[in-house]
Amino acid sequence: MIREYKIKRSGKAKAKPLLYNISENGCWENISHAKDKDGYGKIQVDGKCWRIHRLVYCQENNVELAPDIFIRHKCDNPCCFNPEHLEIGSVQDNTDDRVNRGRSAKGENHGRARLTDEQVIEIYFAVGSQTSIAERYGISQRMVSLIKRKEVRIELLKDL
Repeated sequence: MIREYKIKRSGKAKAKPLLYNISENGCWENISHAKDKDGYGKIQVDGKCWRIHRLVYCQENNVELAPDIFIRHKCDNPCCFNPEHLEIGSVQDNTDDRVNRGRSAKGENHGRARLTDEQVIEIYFAVGSQTSIAERYGISQRMVSLIKRKEVRIELLKDL
């Protein structure tokens, strides 16, 4: 069943209604507004662009928050804006959530990874000097050493 959340606005500004469905776990999932690249709903209110969950938290708790304060999802669902699923936190709290919930980019999915998983395994088993292996893959000798000692990409190499 589609529901509407009433956004508090100043003046007589008309705006698109904020519509949502309630999921099985109680998440209020935005269905009316666009999402950003990270899956968070976006809305414009009184000339300011907001992430929906942040706006709802501020309105429900009657607070204004500094930009360095995060609104975290207990449910780990970025399109949810159920006030019961939201809590305030710091950058570190948000990072801890990401790590504890297994959402940190790892291995070849990490934005700074230069090697695929397949290449890391090839390097681990490669024969020859570490310097020549490094030159072949365009990496440092130190990185080859770390791979051979299983000090990087640990999850990938642990059972080899």
